[in-house]
Amino acid sequence: MSLIDRYLHAVGAQLPASKRDDIVAELAEDLHAQADERGAALGRPLTEAEEAALLKPYGHPMFMAARFRRVQHVVGPRLFPFYWSTLKVALAVALAVQLALLIAFAAAGRPLGPAVAGFFKFPVDAGITVFAWVTLVFAVADVIMARVPGTWDPLTLPAATTARARTAAVHTVVEIAFSALFLAWWSVLPRWPFLAFGPAASHLAWTPALQTFYWPVLALIASSMFAQVARAARPDWARALIAVRVLTTAAAVGLLVLALRAGDFVVSASPESTGLAAALNTALRIAAVVGLVTTLAASAVELFRHIAARVEGHL
Repeated sequence: MSLIDRYLHAVGAQLPASKRDDIVAELAEDLHAQADERGAALGRPLTEAEEAALLKPYGHPMFMAARFRRVQHVVGPRLFPFYWSTLKVALAVALAVQLALLIAFAAAGRPLGPAVAGFFKFPVDAGITVFAWVTLVFAVADVIMARVPGTWDPLTLPAATTARARTAAVHTVVEIAFSALFLAWWSVLPRWPFLAFGPAASHLAWTPALQTFYWPVLALIASSMFAQVARAARPDWARALIAVRVLTTAAAVGLLVLALRAGDFVVSASPESTGLAAALNTALRIAAVVGLVTTLAASAVELFRHIAARVEGHL
């Protein structure tokens, strides 16, 4: 498969099925005509590097496909496919969480009032929060990507969209969606303690320590989600994104260490819930330790893979 055919395949993968064949056929005619003309002038078929030079002005396949999509406003066409998929997954999971709470309340024999109220308030509470955060992060990413020039290289085009590539794309969307859910959950946590404590919310409260970590964690999650969006849409920003990942990982490690030294995050509001508050504080400390170890281990593995890839590339 020639580089031009790989480009056409990559563009077609980003187009709506109803328009794909016509647009790809028109683009293919134009590209092959240019390749034939240049090949005739040279007296031989184009090399892969010469095909890459021909494709370079057309831009990244995602951006080329975006020209044929309907114009969106808050989120531009280059990110809209990722945005729409992420939003659907995030809203579906958020709704599933509401249903799970309702079922858990029923199974435990507890009053269903709070859970039923939360379920019917989903469109104006959790739904709007998820929608707002997903839209905000993608809108900011779209503005920044439009202003920062890329260095796309046609030689990096994949041979074809394989099952592995499709699985990776789904994994990316799910990863961004869960980041959006966590961002939405964290943003409303101080106002809605029920989302953390459930039926025990009336007997427990957050200590001032949470306020110390609230905004740094919010900024860290938003930055991490932005990096995930950028990694999916602009793979040519590899070096910058590696730097962002290193910084966010270092910030996460620092916050986890500080959290372990911050003391209790949950306080009992009534004598009968003292034991529950102590258990939750212990669980949070264990979660911080696990998160710290997991983050460091994942960073070490990623660093090893990066070094191995660099060494292999120089052999």
